[in-house]
Amino acid sequence: KSLSELNWIACYEGIERVVLTEGANGVRARILKCQPGAIFPNHGHGSEEVSLVLQGAYTDAGAHYVRGDVQCISADEQHSPVIDDNEICFVLVVSELPAIILDKS
Repeated sequence: KSLSELNWIACYEGIERVVLTEGANGVRARILKCQPGAIFPNHGHGSEEVSLVLQGAYTDAGAHYVRGDVQCISADEQHSPVIDDNEICFVLVVSELPAIILDKS
């Protein structure tokens, strides 16, 4: 299937996801489709998270990630990625636990 044929589910404003696989031990691989300028709410995971930028770019904790870059987040880290304004960003994300939103304002 192409990316446009996947069953996207809205998860945050301007951000959709599709779960590719979910392992018995809780590990989930998913693709996020992020609209230009979208901002993730401040969140943590309680587990490591690895992200691979497939298209587009984003900034997180002062670092800029572009196509081909990998970001590794530790279990105790919090973050709030901001998608660049110029194009849709697709990111492959693997983590053991789902996001825990810290700012609910």
